[in-house]
Amino acid sequence: ILNASTIPGWSFDGWSGDLVSLLPTAILNVDAPKYITATFTQDLYTLNVNIENDGVGGAGNMVTKSPDQPTYVYGDQVQLTAVPEAGWKFIGWSGAVTGTNPTVNLTMLKSETVTALFEQEQYTLGVNVVHNGIGTGGSVSKSPNKPTYVYGDVVTLNATLNPGWNFIGWSGGVTSSNLSTQVIITGNTSVTATYEQIKYDLNVTITGGGTVTQDPDKPYYLYGDQVTLIADGGECATFDEWG
Repeated sequence: ILNASTIPGWSFDGWSGDLVSLLPTAILNVDAPKYITATFTQDLYTLNVNIENDGVGGAGNMVTKSPDQPTYVYGDQVQLTAVPEAGWKFIGWSGAVTGTNPTVNLTMLKSETVTALFEQEQYTLGVNVVHNGIGTGGSVSKSPNKPTYVYGDVVTLNATLNPGWNFIGWSGGVTSSNLSTQVIITGNTSVTATYEQIKYDLNVTITGGGTVTQDPDKPYYLYGDQVTLIADGGECATFDEWG
């Protein structure tokens, strides 16, 4: 009786020579010198890697294998590394390996399947408004106006002006002095719009004699301020007109 036994990672292919059989256990009638060959073949295993994307797009998400081979043998060590594209993050592994570490090692004991899960990042766009003066210089609108954005989104910011104010410009995530500008989202972004109140001079020129008083008398005035002008010709002049 002949018994062919295998070690892990190998398969018995059969007997040849004076004994032909595919069964690992065979009976041989020894009635003369016999020549027998037992053939063993190393098993080849495949490693399938699937990618699941939670979001829109994600074609650039990938997993690298080292070594990268079509097949592996028993005991081979394979390093898997999850590489997200810009705007995505790696969530974790499932299948033959688990965990959230983007780099893991897998020992091949059989054909395996691994799934890498990626999730699209969500970014915020915060807009701050600074009013250098008294009151409100204007407002800012976002188009599209959403609570979060994804990588590569283009957001248009529009600043509107209230009378008596100047728009100084944008700072932070974008730099511009135009009332309308665009922000390309590549991460959490903060933008500041700065307004400045206009200071108006009131110059009074007197032709002839007399005086003019201003109430209130200030070095400058703001949009909408009310000023009373009082002309006084005194004893030597008579008020004629304003011009």
